[in-house]
Amino acid sequence: MCDRQRRPVPPLGTLRSSWLLILVVHSCLSSFAVHPAAAAASSSSPSNTDFQTLLCLKLHLSNDPGGFLGSWKQNDSIGFCRWPGVTCSKTNTSRVVALNLGSSGLNGQIPPCITNLTLLARIHFPDNQLSGQIPPELGQLSRLGYLNLSSNSLSGSIPNTLSSTYLEVIDLESNKLTGGIPGELGMLRNLSVLNLAGNSLTGNIPISLGSSTSLVSVVLANNTLTGPIPSVLANCSSLQVLNLVSNNLGGGIPPALFNSTSLRRLNLGWNNFTGSIPDVSNVDSPLQYLTLSVNGLTGTIPSSLGNFSSLRLLYLAANHFQGSIPVSISKLPNLQELDISYNYLPGTVPPSIFNISSLTYLSLAVNDFTNTLPFGIGYTLPNIQTLILQQGNFQGKIPASLANATNLESINLGANAFNGIIPSFGSLYKLKQLILASNQLEAGDWSFMSSLANCTRLEVLSLATNKLQGSLPSSIGSLANTLGALWLHANEISGSIPPETGSLTNLVWLRMEQNYIVGNVPGTIAFIILKRSKRSKQSDRHSFTEMKNFSYADLVKATNGFSSDNLLGSGTYGSVYKGILDSEANGIVAIKVFNLDELGAPKSFVAECEAFRNTRHRNLVRVISACSTWDNKGNDFKALIIEYMANGTLESWIYSEMREPLSLDSRVTIAVDIAAALDYLHNRCMPPIVHCDLKPSNVLLDNAMGARLSDFGLAKFLPTHNSTSITSSTSLGGPRGSIGYIAPEYGFGSKISTEGDVYSYGIIILEMVTGKRPTDELFNNGLSIHKFVRNAFPQKIGEILDPNIVQNFGDEGVDHEKHATVGMMSCILQLVKLGLSCSMETPNDRPTMLNVYAEVSAIKRAFSALCVEK
Repeated sequence: MCDRQRRPVPPLGTLRSSWLLILVVHSCLSSFAVHPAAAAASSSSPSNTDFQTLLCLKLHLSNDPGGFLGSWKQNDSIGFCRWPGVTCSKTNTSRVVALNLGSSGLNGQIPPCITNLTLLARIHFPDNQLSGQIPPELGQLSRLGYLNLSSNSLSGSIPNTLSSTYLEVIDLESNKLTGGIPGELGMLRNLSVLNLAGNSLTGNIPISLGSSTSLVSVVLANNTLTGPIPSVLANCSSLQVLNLVSNNLGGGIPPALFNSTSLRRLNLGWNNFTGSIPDVSNVDSPLQYLTLSVNGLTGTIPSSLGNFSSLRLLYLAANHFQGSIPVSISKLPNLQELDISYNYLPGTVPPSIFNISSLTYLSLAVNDFTNTLPFGIGYTLPNIQTLILQQGNFQGKIPASLANATNLESINLGANAFNGIIPSFGSLYKLKQLILASNQLEAGDWSFMSSLANCTRLEVLSLATNKLQGSLPSSIGSLANTLGALWLHANEISGSIPPETGSLTNLVWLRMEQNYIVGNVPGTIAFIILKRSKRSKQSDRHSFTEMKNFSYADLVKATNGFSSDNLLGSGTYGSVYKGILDSEANGIVAIKVFNLDELGAPKSFVAECEAFRNTRHRNLVRVISACSTWDNKGNDFKALIIEYMANGTLESWIYSEMREPLSLDSRVTIAVDIAAALDYLHNRCMPPIVHCDLKPSNVLLDNAMGARLSDFGLAKFLPTHNSTSITSSTSLGGPRGSIGYIAPEYGFGSKISTEGDVYSYGIIILEMVTGKRPTDELFNNGLSIHKFVRNAFPQKIGEILDPNIVQNFGDEGVDHEKHATVGMMSCILQLVKLGLSCSMETPNDRPTMLNVYAEVSAIKRAFSALCVEK
């Protein structure tokens, strides 16, 4: 959303009093704010100190005289305990013990003078617009037991001085905090709740966290934390909630977590955990919610999960499990949500899974089952609301009994092998989404269509890529007015489009191509298509509503009229400018402006928006916002506002004579970072994403020379099945990529695959090692960079290395006598070998990105072992 511009603090001269009084009050408040100790010393009354402190807070936290703090009057030194948001002690009257100012429109920065409220035990400031850093002086509040600053815009690090308090609750969720989690927080003896979710915290979870015997809840989700789960935390006997979702944590899952006698919620999804799921031996576990989705877990799903008798939610999606689904899961008496999708499990689903009567959500999508659905599924799943079996390799007929599961809101049976006539679903009055695309279904007499008229909440109907025959019935016009998407393409439908279709006035997507429809398009349909077109523009303009909004004028100002002096680079679909936006922390951003006259540029914009909307990783460039509007001439204008990378592109560092040559350490680190980004796109995203345009100019380097992957204009979501239920909005025709980096198979019409990115990655490795572009004039008459390096590997590798690598050996901090000639060369050979392996001509001969990331990380560790203190 649009960030509200912070208005300047109104001058005190606007107060309705004499100019002399104004100067006196301003002088007192300013002095108190800057020198709180001196101000306090000037008064013998602690209550007067609290009164002056509240005025100091008002001065710093509110610039709106009519706002929430407007009733805090400077001439009310006796009644301040009755001010809104202020609570005074019952025993020490006129002493402030609590500030409850949530959702009060506060802005500005928390001033250090707050520490003069020496009896303050509670600070509750969530849902405001506070900025700046958390004052370290809060540690001086020895009685502080509750601190809630969530949902603000606070930046900087978390003060380690908070450990000096008696804090029981720390809630700093949804801010812009950076740095690590102070280890001192783990030493807070009374700490009960720690919520640091939704920030940009890095580093490991402190090994001391969990020491408190009072600790009940730890929520660190949506950060960039790394390393393992500390054993102290895993063994914390009082812990009831542990939420670490969406970080980069790794290692094995501590068995203690699965045998805790207190844990009720365990959320570890969207991380890099490996190994198998620990066995469960505690039959009396109180665990109710378990999320392990999107990790690198392997092995079988243990049958001991059935010991979690209190379990209500079990998410195991997108891992690498083998074997079958254990029958014991079906015996969990309270299970409401089960997700085992994206595991490619073979065999059959135990029939008892479809007998879990308590289920409201079931997803078995993207597996390799061989089942037909039970005839009575609609009776045995009476509470089911969401049923997702997409691409699960299910066969046979769709049971008519599904119509008896009257709580169903979403049915997705797409991309399977269902056959027969589509049953009637008219009794499902709550149904919002029905996806049956990419099967072998038939329409019969089309009576199912008229029955759907009873589904008055229907929003999506996808029947594409089936065997529907005959003419569309006029009953299509009786479908719910809430219908926004109707996909009927790639069938065998004949006849004309019924004019009644024009009654569907809220349609946004209508697809009927690849049928045998004849005649003219009814005028009502043309109206719908026109309406959709206009709505699409509006949709584009608001597609990033959760982000800041910037107008065309904002970007013109930021770039000084898109001045050539601010031009950072140009590509096929647009240009990138350096800009300055006051609303950003460091002010400097990069603004990618799309050349909409270029064929494919509008789709490229949508592709990047879609890709960035679905991704979040430390090695992907961060998008601040998107702008889809009109310029001052009324022409369409689209731009992305992205994080500015001060060190430019990898390409500029490899070839520029103006920069310091890249050390071997930097090259290895960059190789690891790129691999981490690709491993995330290929193996951690659902559905997987192929970048399709990997090259040094699309690898940006941050201040620490860390690599960030950018430019998703050609990105492609996988799997590439025909199901319309699978996102494919980023699909652009033709070979994808840049000359020299495009996988050979793309030139022969092969489908987009992750192997194509692996090839491009291999070329970049060889380019970094040799210092030669794959398009160098040296490479002709059948000689490629791959063959060039392969011919020299390994005996003559020193002859083709980039000279800058060799001459910078001495800058690596390495003990030359023991390691320089052997250790360094060993790392280089391993890196070259990896580059050659990735750039093999045949896709099947290339390693997966999961293995590449593991291999290059091992090279990095070996290199680091060579380094010593300079």
